[in-house]
Amino acid sequence: MTTTAATQPQRAYKYYGLVMAAFVTILICSNLIGPAKIVQLDWLPFVFGAGVL
Repeated sequence: MTTTAATQPQRAYKYYGLVMAAFVTILICSNLIGPAKIVQLDWLPFVFGAGVL
C-alpha cells in the first residue's frame, strides 16, 4: 500500500494567492502599527511600547 506523488493529481488552490497576500499585508500593517502605541501603567515607573507586550 505505497503511494507515490506521480499517482496523485496535483492540487490547485483557487484562492491561495489572495489569502497569502492578505495575510502578509495584515502582518506588515500590524508590525507597523503595534510599536507606535505607547503604554504607561500606573504602578510601573516607566513607559514602553505596546509591541513589546
